[in-house]
Amino acid sequence: NTTSAGTDQSQTTQNSDIETGEANATTKRNKVAQSFTAGKTKVRGFALWKTANTGTFTGTVTVSLQSDTTGSPSGAALLTKTITNAEYNALSVGAFDVIFSSEYSSLVLGTTYWIVIETSTSDTSNHPNIGTNSAGGYSGGSVKTWNTTDGWTAVAAIDLYFKTYEGVVSQVSMSKVIKKVITE
Repeated sequence: NTTSAGTDQSQTTQNSDIETGEANATTKRNKVAQSFTAGKTKVRGFALWKTANTGTFTGTVTVSLQSDTTGSPSGAALLTKTITNAEYNALSVGAFDVIFSSEYSSLVLGTTYWIVIETSTSDTSNHPNIGTNSAGGYSGGSVKTWNTTDGWTAVAAIDLYFKTYEGVVSQVSMSKVIKKVITE
């Protein structure tokens, strides 16, 4: 098999950020999600943008692919990747890749899916921040944040910095060639 790190959907301007992992309380951003419209049938990972943490972040970061249920993430991960605290804190500020251990090969073209980012901690003073474009820029989706009290709430006019990476886009088969040498 040959793989491709080609990008399907993206919004790659980063000029602001959004909190994630804040307290699980009204008006706080405990989870953040970016929707996108599938243009390919397979996805293997995402690129996101890390900005400086607020305080001292001590949790893990989990990124998942979720389907859409009535305009919000479904809550059921199709793919998931957890980044340990040491791994996340070692990342430089800037773009970073989240590559899943396997690809999801059942995306439906033209259908909405969600990139969901959450943490194992809920702390308004100590949490990660994810890069955004303050002017939006991606017409195929939107950003929502979540907490137990407010549920999923739209964040107007912004989009996360993100790329969706294609999965295996072509298959190469190899056959064994047997060469017979004839001697005279």
